[in-house]
Amino acid sequence: MVAHPFPLSLKESLGLHPEDFVVEEVLDLVPSERGGHSYYLLKKKNRGTLEVIQELSERLNVPRHRFGFCGLKDRRAVTFQYLSIEGGPPKDLKGEGYELLFLGRGEEPLKLGQAKGNRFRVTLRGVDPRALEEALHQVERWGFPNYFGEQRFAGELYAEKPIALHLLRGDHEGALREHLCHHPQEEVREKLRRLWPNPHRFAQEARKVLSRVDQIALKVYLKKMDPERALRSLPKNVKLLFFFSYQAHLWNKVLAGIIKRFASDTFEVPFIKGTSLIFYVAWEAGLNVLKGLQLPYVSPELLGEQLPPEIMEEFLRVLKEEVQRLKIQDIHTFLEAEALGLKVFSSGRRPALSFPWEGKVICPEQNRCTLTFFLPSGSYATILLRRLLLDRLVPVTP
Repeated sequence: MVAHPFPLSLKESLGLHPEDFVVEEVLDLVPSERGGHSYYLLKKKNRGTLEVIQELSERLNVPRHRFGFCGLKDRRAVTFQYLSIEGGPPKDLKGEGYELLFLGRGEEPLKLGQAKGNRFRVTLRGVDPRALEEALHQVERWGFPNYFGEQRFAGELYAEKPIALHLLRGDHEGALREHLCHHPQEEVREKLRRLWPNPHRFAQEARKVLSRVDQIALKVYLKKMDPERALRSLPKNVKLLFFFSYQAHLWNKVLAGIIKRFASDTFEVPFIKGTSLIFYVAWEAGLNVLKGLQLPYVSPELLGEQLPPEIMEEFLRVLKEEVQRLKIQDIHTFLEAEALGLKVFSSGRRPALSFPWEGKVICPEQNRCTLTFFLPSGSYATILLRRLLLDRLVPVTP
């Protein structure tokens, strides 16, 4: 196995500007003049999906649970995606870094995973166009491991530990600290963490950067100094993101172990929070077990799944490690865990492999290529780019 060093942010390391990474959501949506849900096309730049939704929630005085969307889109990009708001205004809206175009109404909210997929246009510099095209064709044929990408962890990407780990240990103060100190700017994060032991000084600084929802949680904490009560005051969808993020972390860990088990020629790429992603270099007979495989999430239903023995062994290996790390009684107790009045693990599944299509490489000038492709819903372009760029591509020398 070959190891490739790689920074946390793929797009920053490639020197990509937001205009270099364009995402267009593909959805069969037929708006009408009636219905309780308003549909919009959201165009944003340098803004996260949840960040914009929070701002719209405060601006329109509409609770976050009334918003619907098909998936989270990258912050460091120009993205187009669909949004629904129950009882939303029939008009266009503009804000810093985003535009909302009213499309019409409908009876149903938009839901996660509802889109067919996303079209991507990525501008790359300093790559060999022939090697890029060859790698793209190989991945279209062989697929790539369908890991969750960074945006799945957006709510705690810069946290020192997954917030769910604190909750599983009963450390509500640690969980609240991680959540309220989470900020994309390192200097802001570090300052907030230093001030945390002094609640009132912390509050003075935190109020400058926290959303209205998080300010409410902070207010609850300051009133009773009860971190669990403060966390419970957060909207349900925010609390669920803590658990979805941890579930995605475990899923990635299982898939990496499976690839390592069944492929002999692999390379390892550092990911987030000390984890790594494992990619296969070429298709091998041992990987046939992954063809068409819908890999379940870590959840109570997992133990009743009929999986190939080697794959179940990998799940159990990861689960045993977590149980030992958290000092939980056994795997069943771990899978049935609850925190903040919610189940930590929910059922679901996703394809072990993803296959891009409609891939093209266009090189209008020396040292710059535009890569276009389509990915099915739930697959991450940043994961595909890791596979394409780290295995075969070499910089173009001047």
